[in-house]
Amino acid sequence: MKYKEKTASEIIRMIEQDLCSISEICKTFKISRKTFYEWKKAKPEFGEAVEEAIDHREEVMIASARIGLKQLLEGYMQKKEKV
Repeated sequence: MKYKEKTASEIIRMIEQDLCSISEICKTFKISRKTFYEWKKAKPEFGEAVEEAIDHREEVMIASARIGLKQLLEGYMQKKEKV
């Protein structure tokens, strides 16, 4: 498969949103992992976008983990409603 901006953008979105592994993404777009890594190496803008997407995904996971840990440490807040 030939490199296309639209495909690259969709791959970046899937990585950032942590929807699938690289292997699953490659299967979705019918490209080999080798092709993915060749694109990453040959297309600097794609490689940078992949790394930024991975970083963003990790930041979101860390923030989510912090929130979960804080809730566990403080106990769950209960919402009171008047009936």
